[in-house]
Amino acid sequence: MSEVERQYLDDYLADQKKKKDPNGDDAVFFARFCISQILKPRDLDVDAESHGYIGGDHDGGIDGFYFFVSGKLVTEEMEPSAFADHEGLTLSLELIQATRSPHFTQD
Repeated sequence: MSEVERQYLDDYLADQKKKKDPNGDDAVFFARFCISQILKPRDLDVDAESHGYIGGDHDGGIDGFYFFVSGKLVTEEMEPSAFADHEGLTLSLELIQATRSPHFTQD
């Protein structure tokens, strides 16, 4: 990403944060923004996006953890029997890591 693109994104995020969550943590806002953009094609509601947010200490650097079965987000409340009548299930595990730094470190 060029410096111009990075500056544009930083300005856009600062504006969005000011409108939506002015007192919240910058890193949390950025991670949630990234998650919403990555999962946008799945058309999840805000509560479903929040369900998979796991950012914090000792999480291996993962900010979002989402498991889909045949395109449907699996939650703790779901029963396995919900998929009993389905054949040819597709599974998708999405692990999301977001950072504002130009690269990830080994830490």
